[in-house]
Amino acid sequence: MKKQLLSLLAVFITGAALAQTTPEKKEPKFEFIINGKLGFARLRGSDFIPLNGNVNGTDLMFAYKFDPRWSIAGGVGWLQFSANSIINGSSASITNNYLQIPVRINGDYNIFNGIEPKDSKVFFNFSAGPYANNLMKQDVQTMAGITSTKNVGWNFGIATSVGLKVVVTDALHLGLGLESQNEFTKIKKDGAEQRIDQMNTLYFRMGLTF
Repeated sequence: MKKQLLSLLAVFITGAALAQTTPEKKEPKFEFIINGKLGFARLRGSDFIPLNGNVNGTDLMFAYKFDPRWSIAGGVGWLQFSANSIINGSSASITNNYLQIPVRINGDYNIFNGIEPKDSKVFFNFSAGPYANNLMKQDVQTMAGITSTKNVGWNFGIATSVGLKVVVTDALHLGLGLESQNEFTKIKKDGAEQRIDQMNTLYFRMGLTF
């Protein structure tokens, strides 16, 4: 009996030691994000009245998680603005295609108190950061035809977003929310200036962690 007790004690001590020395599962540090958006914006220019139009776009970003709640992301994006206007008494449509380079700080707030961030499945997500914006091409279509201007110029802005993030699996999460962009500098070319001073979109986000 004494030998059996000693054997059980040895097994217990060995198991406890192994439990303490077994490394915890590491949380993924990197994430690939696909961010699609659709909404409305206002374009201001020095040679036309303010235009209210539609926007749609996509961002592709890589994020690094430096804290259970915080990450930093950067990448490239494409954005299209389209609107109708009147030029020299005739109707016209304007289409701007932008290349964007966003940098974001993302935060996840645990909605359900008492649950550790690593165990929660639903988060309130918010992000903010600057972006560089290049107007790659502007098309103006009138009854006379289409006039295209390429490489119009660069400017800079600030983007913010709020929404919900749902963790589907360890490798996949989905998000839905609102995003706003405002440009604080103007694109200038041939004496003309323009910028988007107000943009509000609904975004759908998919993130893949690794």
